[in-house]
Amino acid sequence: MNRVTLLLAATALTGLAAPASAQRRAPRTPDAPLRGVDGDLLGTQHTFVSSVGGQIAPPLGGWPYALPIGNRVYRVGLGATGTAWRERMVVGLPDQITGPLPVLVLFHAYGEEPEHTVANTDYMEAARKRGWLVVAPLGAHKYNFGIDYAQANTQAALEFLAQYFPLDLDRVYGVGFSMGGGWMASFAARHTGEDHLRFAALVNHTGSTSVSHVHASAVNTTLLQSPLMFGGSPAAQPFRYSTASAMDLLAATGEVDQDTDLLRNIAHVPVRTWTCLADPLAYLVQQSEEFDAQRVVRGGTSDYTAGFSAAPGLQHSWRTLDEDAVLDWLETHTLTLPDGSTLTKVLADRDARFQHFAVTQRAAGSFTPFDWAVVPAVNRAYVIRASNLSNLRFAPQDLGLDPASAAGLELVFNEKDGLPASVTLEDMDPPTTIHLNGVATTGWSYDAVARTLTLDYAPTGMSAISWRVLP
Repeated sequence: MNRVTLLLAATALTGLAAPASAQRRAPRTPDAPLRGVDGDLLGTQHTFVSSVGGQIAPPLGGWPYALPIGNRVYRVGLGATGTAWRERMVVGLPDQITGPLPVLVLFHAYGEEPEHTVANTDYMEAARKRGWLVVAPLGAHKYNFGIDYAQANTQAALEFLAQYFPLDLDRVYGVGFSMGGGWMASFAARHTGEDHLRFAALVNHTGSTSVSHVHASAVNTTLLQSPLMFGGSPAAQPFRYSTASAMDLLAATGEVDQDTDLLRNIAHVPVRTWTCLADPLAYLVQQSEEFDAQRVVRGGTSDYTAGFSAAPGLQHSWRTLDEDAVLDWLETHTLTLPDGSTLTKVLADRDARFQHFAVTQRAAGSFTPFDWAVVPAVNRAYVIRASNLSNLRFAPQDLGLDPASAAGLELVFNEKDGLPASVTLEDMDPPTTIHLNGVATTGWSYDAVARTLTLDYAPTGMSAISWRVLP
């Protein structure tokens, strides 16, 4: 067991050393001055591990490292994130660890760092006293807007903690303010598979849930268009902006793009959205209103409050929301998953597992939508309106279906593109026969080692097809 493991497992997060080679940094090459979305001069952008606006996250020791900064509160740094960006986070541990820990993830605001969530809120200490593990990731740098590499760093931070602490996977909560609210919502919507930590409930405090709308509202767009960020405008890089957003709010019309709203993936997750009536950032209030409304469109429940600040003079601030009330509300929730009793919409943005389904796209860099439902009474699953799909993989048992039923397992499938695709069923015994639209077919294969059954879809011109798998 290495030193990192020993120290973290003992929850004595102090001075993690790393080889000298791990501490060397790539040379930094100054480029042009960079301005923030409000037009403020941020500094100079640099390459590799230095971040937008200058060296946002300087090393405080070897990588990885951990330094105590308070009572059982630690600053932790990661070098291996899978991206070109190092990651830093603040971790708060409860006084005693006697079993699986509820987890609170704090997503910081624009221009903030993890330490600001400790200085500007009481969440760290209040949640720690409830026996929760609290983590505030940096997300690569303090201006990240939920960009793809920031989300990868966030995932790396959470997976790092999961290696060393017993986590209650049914009680993972998120709170995000401003930029952090949008980063949180997009991250939650892109990480709904069982191979990730999934959120039981979220609190969106005036979040930037549409980064393209932020771009349209910004005084200066050089930060967002920087090569270290999105590399262009939303018109030039629409997919990257969309995947950093829970939805795309169209500035020209005030409507939400119905083809790119990732929030459909978390329509089943309780989300409480809050704004302050005195908030000067009207465009973020608008985004919050539309975010809540779009959740209703996707079958979710509205939970939006536009209230007055409990802290006069603090208008766009963490402190406009009652933190104890937030924690009380979060504590009432445990993880729930869609049961497929109604048509459930999924939007995948990459090869990954979304809800019960592992998606392999036909073409990267674009979305893969599909809808699914189940009717357990007749042992039938529906996967319809799929597009840009090469393969969809799932276990029928996860949907409440019985592959061993003598009447057979039925799958109704529809693919909008009119192109070949396949569906792989996991944890299956070899079938005796498979019918396609009532006729025996040879368009399938069985892997006895993996115990998977793959059904081959060839376009037929029909609106939908039906496979029946007989044991």
